Amino acid sequence: MDCHSCAGEILGAISKLEGVYKVQFHKLSAEVRFRYDPGLVDSKMITSAVEDKGFTVFAEAGKGSYKAYPEYPPESDVVVIEREGAEVDIAALLVKGKYTIVDFFADWCGPCRKLGESLVGIIRDNPNIALRKIDIVDWDRPVVQQHMDGVARLPYVVIYDPDGVVVEKISGLDVLRVKRALGLAVE
Repeated sequence: MDCHSCAGEILGAISKLEGVYKVQFHKLSAEVRFRYDPGLVDSKMITSAVEDKGFTVFAEAGKGSYKAYPEYPPESDVVVIEREGAEVDIAALLVKGKYTIVDFFADWCGPCRKLGESLVGIIRDNPNIALRKIDIVDWDRPVVQQHMDGVARLPYVVIYDPDGVVVEKISGLDVLRVKRALGLAVE
C-alpha cells in the first residue's frame, strides 16, 4: 500500500462479499483483519476481490506493509530518526552552515511519501541542505506532543537556515513552499 487511505479500497472490496463481517484496518501494521462465514465465502473469493483492486494478498498476520520510501543518494546528508515516536532533541539534529529540513512523517501517510519523492531531487541537487526525517509513528506519540502542538496534517516540515533559525513551518503537502523557503527556483 502507498498509504492508509488505500485501505478504504480494500475494506470496500471485502465488505461487499456476502458472509464477510467485522472488517477492520490496522494502520500501523498495514493489515486488514476480518471474519467470514466459510459457508458463504472462501479465501479465493476474498483474494480475488482484493487483487481486482490492484493489491497483493498475504493471508497471514505480520505480512502487511507499505510501499518503501524512495532512496536518497548515498552522498546526501539525510538521517532518518525512528525511535517509535519518542521525544527528539531538534537542536542536536541541525547542521551548522546548511539549511536543515526537519520532516515529521509516518509510513501510513501518502502525502508524506509524495513529499519524500520530491525531497530526493532537492537533496540530490543541493549539497547545502541536510534532511532529518522523524517518524512520528502515530498522532499519540511523545514526539508529536513535543514538536507538533496544533499541527493537523502530515507531512509537517520545519526548515532551519544555516544559523539554526526557523525559516518556515509547513503542515501538509506543499513542495513549492518548501522550495521557496530554501531559496530554490520554482517552476
